[in-house]
Amino acid sequence: MQRQLLQSHLVHFDESGLRVAGRLHWLHTAGTERLTFYGLHRKRGQDAMKELAILPDFKGWALHDHWGSYLAFDQCNHAFCNAHHLRELQFITDQYQQPWAHDMAQLLLGIKAEVADAPSEVDSLSPERLTHYETEYDAILQQGFKANPPAQNPPLTKRGRPKQSPPKNLLDRLDKHRTGVLAFMYDFDCVCQVLPHFS
Repeated sequence: MQRQLLQSHLVHFDESGLRVAGRLHWLHTAGTERLTFYGLHRKRGQDAMKELAILPDFKGWALHDHWGSYLAFDQCNHAFCNAHHLRELQFITDQYQQPWAHDMAQLLLGIKAEVADAPSEVDSLSPERLTHYETEYDAILQQGFKANPPAQNPPLTKRGRPKQSPPKNLLDRLDKHRTGVLAFMYDFDCVCQVLPHFS
């Protein structure tokens, strides 16, 4: 099964904590529409991913959330699950009343609808549509950054980074990883589906 997953164009990766004999372990999953690998490990991060031996050798599209351990594997392309983004954008809309978050959610849903309506013989939006959506994406990010300027002398987190608000954290991720966020319009196989092995 691992060999088949390694040869796949797109694999969804996730991990979830559970108790084994009273101790926290992690159930790592790697799956496609037809295959799901489950691997139990004491650790959550890169050590576990290396020992489970799928992600380190995978060369296709790895679809996952923004957890940093996935990004350490740079031999593959990274696509990000927009279901996670939509939940965060809804939270920011509800809790912070920032219009850019609603606009970004509508943009992502609009792109998804256009991808779903595209002819079956194409695997990407046209260059003109890609440019249109990239421009709109960038304009929405700029609105978000205007609403969330960097704080002056912010307190540091436990890891020594400047503390930021949830909207600013999401904006930074959407900006830094824009190609992975929008991967589903460049390659239609990268549309985030909710698969049975994901909660």
